[in-house]
Amino acid sequence: MTIEEMKFQEITFQPVGGYFFAITLSLALLWMVWKAYPHHFFQQLPSRIRTTRGLRLLAALVLIAGLFRPELVWESSAAPDEQVLILRDVSRSMTTQDLPAARSRLEGALSDSQAIQKAFEKTKSKPSQVRIFDFSDKLSPPTTENPVADGQQTLFGEALQGALRESRNRSTSAVFLLSDGAQRSLSPKPLDPLSIAQAFGEEGIPIYGIAYGASSITGQGLDWTLADLRVDPIVFEKNRVPVTVRVRAIGARGRTTTVRLLLENRSDVPLGKSGPLEPVLATGGVVPQATITPTEDDQIIPVELSFLPNQAGEFKLAAEVQTSEGELLTRNNRLETIITIKAGGLRVAVIDRLRWEPKFLKMASGASQLQMDFAEIRQSRGQSPVVLDASWFEPDRYNVYILGDVTIDELGESNIKALAERVQAGAGLMTIGGNRNYSAGRWEESDLTDLVPVMSASANPGGNSKDSSSLEGPTPFIPTETGLRRYVLQLDGTGPLIDRWKALAPLEGANRLVPRNPLVEVWAAAPNGEGLLFASEIGKARVLSFAGDSSYLWVLGGAAKAHQQFWRQAILWLARREDDTEAPLWVKVEPRNAPLGAAVGIEYGARAPGGQPRTDVSFEMEIIDPAGTKVPALVSTDAAASSKNTGSGGRLDWTKTEESGDYWVRLSGKANGESIGLDAVTRFLVSPRDIELDRPGADPDYLKQIAEAGSGQLLSTEKLSGFLDQLIARENPLAKETVQVRLWDHWLMIALFVIAMGIEWVIRKANGWA
Repeated sequence: MTIEEMKFQEITFQPVGGYFFAITLSLALLWMVWKAYPHHFFQQLPSRIRTTRGLRLLAALVLIAGLFRPELVWESSAAPDEQVLILRDVSRSMTTQDLPAARSRLEGALSDSQAIQKAFEKTKSKPSQVRIFDFSDKLSPPTTENPVADGQQTLFGEALQGALRESRNRSTSAVFLLSDGAQRSLSPKPLDPLSIAQAFGEEGIPIYGIAYGASSITGQGLDWTLADLRVDPIVFEKNRVPVTVRVRAIGARGRTTTVRLLLENRSDVPLGKSGPLEPVLATGGVVPQATITPTEDDQIIPVELSFLPNQAGEFKLAAEVQTSEGELLTRNNRLETIITIKAGGLRVAVIDRLRWEPKFLKMASGASQLQMDFAEIRQSRGQSPVVLDASWFEPDRYNVYILGDVTIDELGESNIKALAERVQAGAGLMTIGGNRNYSAGRWEESDLTDLVPVMSASANPGGNSKDSSSLEGPTPFIPTETGLRRYVLQLDGTGPLIDRWKALAPLEGANRLVPRNPLVEVWAAAPNGEGLLFASEIGKARVLSFAGDSSYLWVLGGAAKAHQQFWRQAILWLARREDDTEAPLWVKVEPRNAPLGAAVGIEYGARAPGGQPRTDVSFEMEIIDPAGTKVPALVSTDAAASSKNTGSGGRLDWTKTEESGDYWVRLSGKANGESIGLDAVTRFLVSPRDIELDRPGADPDYLKQIAEAGSGQLLSTEKLSGFLDQLIARENPLAKETVQVRLWDHWLMIALFVIAMGIEWVIRKANGWA
């Protein structure tokens, strides 16, 4: 930079200890120099003497300058090498032809972007590189000179986030945002453009918005549109979840309607099928619905709602605005998304007599996620049983109940009824073997009859021994083919899973039980085929029945880890929280909501017990479309068959999304020919709505909010040329380069002090002076 390009601004001082201290110290220093030569300081003396005294005075003045710490401030008269960013909206709504001469909004944006580029590039005195980006759901450089507006949604937050990254790589003077201003999102939690725009303002980079299109389209009648649905994709059970929706009301001034939340009910719905959407209940202080009344003909109304999830898992959530009489287009009255509800701590109630099996269950509660409470049933001979306190069966107190060797008399008739209600409401239930339960405990005469998935082959009402037809002696616990595929019976280790189970110590006998109906699954059996572990889903709950009561022998046999894993996984499955564990297979989908015909990214992989990626797995994946058709996405029967489908995982883009509805993804994996664990299952939604073209009205007010949040302003095409001329004509329109020179610690000042004292010392030594 030349001298001609620099302009002096000011000189500043930052005295050490403040002005009073610096002035006092400076006067003291000058006084010391004066006192050194009090009578003949200004007398005519030989030149070498005057030189030494002048050098000492110069050194003193340099020290004084250091005390005041002066700085010179210069400013360049030419802007530094910087960039201007132009962000062009290429979403589908930009194809709307509502500009003069029937031009589309995109044509207007392209014309204005060229005008901005030419205005800056022709200015030689203040050169700026103009960089153009296109955006819909993300920011990217244009691939052609004439882009096509085919974006399925408009996400300003994602676009500005990308521009912010670009601005931090190089000095940026301004951002021009060219759009119709309407944010249309299928994402449940898009980035907030206003907060990102504020980051631009804080860094001194103004955002100038240019809006295109009419806020209302000619011919539109009454219409309610769910324009936006925002909710965290991962929430927690029994925690209030805020939901923000934006409703666009056209032609509805003075009309009142209701906006409400709907949550999927997955009771008795298998994986691969969608459950019905049901209105969220107003419990626990939440606000699942609200009424709105527009005061304008075309108005966007934000609505704050909330709900309280009561069950962990993956569910569909929808926001819906009720239709009004005369409304012709209703498919835009609802938005749906997928959320994952995670659980907090699990509370488990174990109700049993004092015996070895419940004692060893404490080992399974070692994980911080599980809290086990034990209700010990005691009975003395000749005395009536002590009925368990009713507080154990209060609503929402326990997630899982484990029922041991107890009778209905010991539980109490009212408690059994309460337990049945808890199970029907979603609590898990597991029954374990014993001498006095099942038929011997008269369970089949109680409300437990329809909940427990088994019944005794024969009963022994005497209650002094296991059923007369019980399995006696050592009884190996062997998973069935069905059980080997279930989460509860997965065990860590090497070798075939069935061999890991066969290596455990056998049970000490078991009750002889049979499935209550054909829907009950048998997950484990004795070598003779007698069932040992039964599973079923009853309403909202899951129920297990274990015929044995001596799994503690696994611990005594040296397999404490397998014992803990089995019980922990059984409890998590009963509570529908098997997704909370680090499953060996995982699959993720992004985006979870997609428009018709859009590509959906699917990532997948496998992990070892410690969480490290596995590299020896062969994957298979299938997609179940809304019609129920299973379409292979990955096919690999051997680890060497396809390098794309083996190893630690991968990614694919699924493009067969021509139908709207739920798409289910199921991933399986094998290593050395053996399944490595439970299949990983997830899903994504394809919306039937064209959120860009259903109601393509512009929203210049929202674009204005973004621009002002970024310390800029909203411009119009008609005034753009004049604004650019004023911007470029300013002395320093977009950025100023300031140069500060600190004199007090500049090397020239230090050199001057050293030279002055050095010459003075040489002169004194040469003349033999002290």
